[in-house]
Amino acid sequence: MKMTIKFGFKGFSLLQAAVAFLIFVLFPQIGFSFSGSVQLRADQRFYEDSRFGFVNGFSEWWAPQFGFDIGLIDLGWNIEPIVGFEFAKNETTACAVESDGITCLRQNGVVVASEDKFEYQIYGFSSGLRWKAWETEFFPISPFIDTKMQFHYTRIRKLTSNVTEKKLVTGIDWGMELGGGCFFSFFTNQVRRNQMKSEWDLKDFGATASAYFLPGGWFKRGLGAVSGTGGWSFGLGLLGDW
Repeated sequence: MKMTIKFGFKGFSLLQAAVAFLIFVLFPQIGFSFSGSVQLRADQRFYEDSRFGFVNGFSEWWAPQFGFDIGLIDLGWNIEPIVGFEFAKNETTACAVESDGITCLRQNGVVVASEDKFEYQIYGFSSGLRWKAWETEFFPISPFIDTKMQFHYTRIRKLTSNVTEKKLVTGIDWGMELGGGCFFSFFTNQVRRNQMKSEWDLKDFGATASAYFLPGGWFKRGLGAVSGTGGWSFGLGLLGDW
């Protein structure tokens, strides 16, 4: 329960449940027809900027990121345009800085922590393309590749403990996201596939495992001393294909 409150899992889980209810229960009953795909993801995030506390290592675990993406239409050759949303929320210890007030202070290559805390929220919006190697009628595990443009809106609150000072910094950055993974279909036999196609108009449903690289960004505005929201992530998800 403590982790749920800190990272806001409860609110996001309710959102996921609402999306699933609309897709799987309500829309078919009212005759809503959807052609495309929906993927829900939960990722572990690592950041290039030391101020977020997670810099390509596991010294501090569990910087969660949640998101979904929607495939809009099949363009042929297993290519579909996708749009998505991602959300990350966490608290981390700020780094002590050099005399320039920006560069994180290090001793023997290790970032030195300060007494300050960062609370941050990152909202990501994306659009791009997904290519899947083959349909799972051929083989139940199918690799896929994503390439997307990412826009992030970030809220960072710095808590200075010794003077009880609170400072809010906001900003945006924009860049590229490259990644991919594998789709593992739950439809392991044709009878099950035909049944779900008939009852739900669902072509495929299964789990995904994916990893993404997010460069530091080509454009940044605001964010204070934070260089950007780039880094990398890996995670698991569920994907339905209509």
